Amino acid sequence: PAKHVLSVPDVARLEAEIAARGTSLSALMERAGRALAHAATAEAAGAEANTTRSAQGNLPSKVHRSSADAEDTIADATAPSAKTDFANEGENHSIKARGSRRVAVLCGSGNNGGDGWVAARELVCAGFTVDLVTNYDAQALTAEPAREQAIATETYANEPKRSDCALNIHVSPSNEELEQLLSAANVIVDAILGTGFSGDAVRAPYDAWIRLANAQRSRGARIVA
Repeated sequence: PAKHVLSVPDVARLEAEIAARGTSLSALMERAGRALAHAATAEAAGAEANTTRSAQGNLPSKVHRSSADAEDTIADATAPSAKTDFANEGENHSIKARGSRRVAVLCGSGNNGGDGWVAARELVCAGFTVDLVTNYDAQALTAEPAREQAIATETYANEPKRSDCALNIHVSPSNEELEQLLSAANVIVDAILGTGFSGDAVRAPYDAWIRLANAQRSRGARIVA
């Protein structure tokens, strides 16, 4: 069934109503970020299942496949809209990574980018290696609560007890550097633009980010937005 797509004014009214009922925008951002992280985890699992099935298809016929293997489901490879149900997120926030996975998170400078900062933190907690790409470092952001969440993620990554933290923050990488980061990722999280976008064209550097992400998608990368 088709999903109803909210307009920008609809989203603004919905957020205002939720805030008026006692849920802060920061809490909403955490829920949206967790939803992104869950969707990215599902996409990574689907890619792994696809790879496993392809490998099994090349095995000799005498190799036994278990019933569990036969019943595995593969996630849809299209880019899901992960945050449409963020207001209904429950209290079970655990995410389990299946093996070694690399995710690239593209964060804009607004509150949609803040969702990406939260998702990156959640994915690192789950055992993923994350390359977070931003045009500004956390302290330079002005949108709230994106700045608050970005600083929290940066602080989390820099804690001495997390010296082995697998979160790499890349500020204003060149197109060549970004292409290398995206080509190494199993999943790309698009947290570039949200309801604050206006105009007829996407400005630099985000136009190049979108172009490079789409190029990787055409090569089989999975994108979550």
